[in-house]
Amino acid sequence: MLLTLNQVQGDKLLMTINRKYILFGSLYFSQFIPLGFFTESLPVYLRSLGYSLQIVGMIHMLLLPWMVKFLWAPAVDKIGSKKPGHYRYWILIMQGLVFLCLVASAFVNLSTTLYAVLICIALLSFFSSTQDIATDAFAVETLKKSEQGFGNSIQNSAHSLGSLIGGGLMLLFLNQIGWSGSIFILAGIVLIPCIILIINWNKYPVESHAVNNDEPKKSVFDFFKRKGNLKWLGILLLLPLGSAISDFIFKPFLIDAGYSLEDIGFMRGIIGLIASFAGAIFGGFLIKDNNRNSLLIKLGLLLSLTMLLYILPIYAKLDFWSITSIIIINRFIYGAFVTLIFTLIMQRCEKGKAGTDFSVQIAVMTFSSHGINSLIAGFLTPVIGYTFIYVLASGIAITSIIIYRRTITSFKAAKIENLPDKTLIPKLENFEY
Repeated sequence: MLLTLNQVQGDKLLMTINRKYILFGSLYFSQFIPLGFFTESLPVYLRSLGYSLQIVGMIHMLLLPWMVKFLWAPAVDKIGSKKPGHYRYWILIMQGLVFLCLVASAFVNLSTTLYAVLICIALLSFFSSTQDIATDAFAVETLKKSEQGFGNSIQNSAHSLGSLIGGGLMLLFLNQIGWSGSIFILAGIVLIPCIILIINWNKYPVESHAVNNDEPKKSVFDFFKRKGNLKWLGILLLLPLGSAISDFIFKPFLIDAGYSLEDIGFMRGIIGLIASFAGAIFGGFLIKDNNRNSLLIKLGLLLSLTMLLYILPIYAKLDFWSITSIIIINRFIYGAFVTLIFTLIMQRCEKGKAGTDFSVQIAVMTFSSHGINSLIAGFLTPVIGYTFIYVLASGIAITSIIIYRRTITSFKAAKIENLPDKTLIPKLENFEY
């Protein structure tokens, strides 16, 4: 009888845990499907409709709210905080507003009224970034310590899956069922986590957090005041920029080269994202057994060389799988490279301020890889051509690695000068910056 009771309790616990993972997985998944669609599929689709590279390049700037969302995160924490689990209301409201933005954009004719769609995307970006703030906070409140590890795995997996579907499969749908039908599919997917959230509204008790009025208030600007952080942010702005430029412009290039939306969706949106995911996992294994500084330099230089592979289809008639192989190589190395950057970002986070410190650094990185990269590529490519934009991107990537190498060298030298015993110098060979 006791064994049966324990089995029942264990089954209930397992069911509760599974429901939590399903809930948070659906929330993160639904965020990145529309974002993947508007940042990956839409630029290609607009190019196929004849829009200029300048217009296509402006799309990523609509992700600005994701770059600065830490500025209004305190408001999400505070408004409604007297009610336990108030983040659920934020999630439900923001998700509903995302749904309305999608429905509104579905009725717009892209050929004649693009700016109406851009307004809808900008609003959607703000609402979804705010929903992300609330979802992260709700996860912290709800997931127990023993559940947080797998919960973060669910989050990252859901992000990748959402980007894969929004940036890959939806591009295939665009050519089959058109703009309105594809957007209605996105809107329907966005509603799914709302239903799951409502069903599980009172399933998970949320602990109340007492506020200590004597504790000094933390500012989002504290990170900028710490020594060396401004220089690091400058490096962080450059590190992903070259790769982001080459990757962004390669998608409209494929349209100009005569490839169909289905081909591009498969090559870049599905195979490319799978390669990035595999590279990210591979990068995690590399970090365990290698010095992070030297590893970043090696991967960065290797990544800059793979950008030059994008020049080959300009002068040589490559078949479908040859181009796909180039994408796989580039995206695989990029995945490992970004994993290492995220590890270095975490090293810059202080205890008690990790959330804000992480958000500030990610904001800079997002601004580089989803903001200025598209403007540079969109406005310069018509002037200098595809070949020279890839050369420029590779040059920026190499320059960022050189600057990073010099920075860590000077940092080590400063550490050595301050050592009381010069015999300790050889021990600094594996020093982590």
